[in-house]
Amino acid sequence: MSASVLRYYYEVLNLSGRAGSSAGGSCLYISGVPGTGKTATCLEVVRRMQADVKAGSAQAFRFVEINGLRLPSPHHAYSRLYEALTGHHVAPARASELLEAHFSRARNSKVSTHGTSLQDNDSCINDEHCQILPHK
Repeated sequence: MSASVLRYYYEVLNLSGRAGSSAGGSCLYISGVPGTGKTATCLEVVRRMQADVKAGSAQAFRFVEINGLRLPSPHHAYSRLYEALTGHHVAPARASELLEAHFSRARNSKVSTHGTSLQDNDSCINDEHCQILPHK
């Protein structure tokens, strides 16, 4: 790894660790031009965090990877995430409701951390058939 990629790796690792220990939840948004190593860096950070869990030095977490280019519409991200967490496939609108309930319960109990990588979500911004999803 080059010095700049290595520095980026440790910055993402540090921020991911803080996000995972945040009681209220948090979000880490990474953007940049294609080919700069964003996905590779994030996946390496996840591998490192999974190794820490195996070694007993980190809290268990569930990681879900979603590629926006493979979604029929942005709304389907809800279905993909819900299916990854539960094993059940439901329509996007229903998945959104169920995820809201799931994460609302999670805030009030001790459950494992969830990490989600949503890649290439900007591919829908300029498409007339897609829309930006507001957070409720």
